[in-house]
Amino acid sequence: MRGLAIVSMLLVAALGACRPAPAEQKAEEVAPASAAITLGDFTTAAKITAVTDAGYRMYVVAAQIPGQPTLVEMLLNAEHADLDGIDRQEFVGQDVMLTYAVVAENDLYDLRDGDLSLVQETQARAPHWKEVTGVLSGAESSTGGDLPDLIAVTDTSGVKVEFSYFVTPQIAAANGKPVTAWYAPGAGQYVKSLRLVTTAEK
Repeated sequence: MRGLAIVSMLLVAALGACRPAPAEQKAEEVAPASAAITLGDFTTAAKITAVTDAGYRMYVVAAQIPGQPTLVEMLLNAEHADLDGIDRQEFVGQDVMLTYAVVAENDLYDLRDGDLSLVQETQARAPHWKEVTGVLSGAESSTGGDLPDLIAVTDTSGVKVEFSYFVTPQIAAANGKPVTAWYAPGAGQYVKSLRLVTTAEK
């Protein structure tokens, strides 16, 4: 169940070294904490090298993008991505036009009810982490599927910080209560569409 969350963290870690291709862009700069990342929709030529399962409806697409020294990995939602009626595995090894979105996401590292951590795996706090204290919402019950729920912590000024996270019974028990979240702003990459490139277009 935690597979998708782990994949998302790996994708965020790779974003700093992977600037979006400049082909077609509708973008805005992220806040200073993530200044190296550009949000928006992008279209670029690419070669798909692999499509692997990341939990029902979600797949990891590995693509070689011209000008990028390493493979780029991004998530594909089988229910939302436009694949032009082609099975996703048929893109493996093919040249494509790839449209993808880079969206802001917060990576949740710890969630505390007082001095009690509500997450299963904690780690030493990093200097770049941020902290928000407020009321937990969106965690009414444990996550029942393979995709994370959207939960939030809202502080006393009304600012809401959202996280995609798998809700455990411990987290659900804290819903509606004051908690403290330690997190880092980041971004995720998601495939919006894939189109095969014909011989005439190469």
